Amino acid sequence: MMLKVEKLSKSFGGLLALNQVSFQIEAGETVGLIGPNGSGKSTVFNVVTGFLKPNPGAFIEFEGANITALPPHEISRRGIARTFQLVKPFLHLTALQNIMVGRAYGCHPAKTIAAAEADARAILTSLGLGDKAGVLARDLTVIERKRLELGRALAAKPRLLLLDEFMAGLNPVEVQAMMKLLAEIKATGITLVVVEHIVKAIMGLSDRIIVLSVGQKIAEGPPAAIVAEPEVIAAYLGSDYAQG
Repeated sequence: MMLKVEKLSKSFGGLLALNQVSFQIEAGETVGLIGPNGSGKSTVFNVVTGFLKPNPGAFIEFEGANITALPPHEISRRGIARTFQLVKPFLHLTALQNIMVGRAYGCHPAKTIAAAEADARAILTSLGLGDKAGVLARDLTVIERKRLELGRALAAKPRLLLLDEFMAGLNPVEVQAMMKLLAEIKATGITLVVVEHIVKAIMGLSDRIIVLSVGQKIAEGPPAAIVAEPEVIAAYLGSDYAQG
């Protein structure tokens, strides 16, 4: 088991955003995390990666070690990286420099600037951005910024990668390209947990789906079982999708 989350709760004042959520992630999986807006998906990512502290009683274990109270930089060093729903590259830096910044963190930070640059160029090439190395991030298109965000996360050399609505704002052709890219990343041995509202994409990518609603886990299982689950249909998918 790679990641174990037990009794994860998180309150913001009087609002209970997560309520006793438990799940496990196995190495090599692609797991989809879905649910309506406000169901707690991004909060799960924020707590797992140390950006937020959970309520007392929660337990998060990564590769056999308790990471519940660790800060974000230490969790990154352990092998967990993430992207953010709102992509915010360093606009005044080039695509290459953005990736080089990522190589300063994570499991195996680059030892020299030359090594960071070599690794960054390889990552850009793998993401189809090899010819954009010298372009300022502010001059990249939406899909190019998405790929750059992914590149910064990959630069940390993670074993577990959390993707938060990575395909939001993309057209159908771009979504297909991103699905292919994520399949290629999975093939390198990186475990993926994906938050996504494009249901056909998440169903096509995932080995297993976890469904949240109002901060609680309401279902978990393979995609074919999830789309037939009455509670999931009522809370999120809708009858039209289920019938389709």
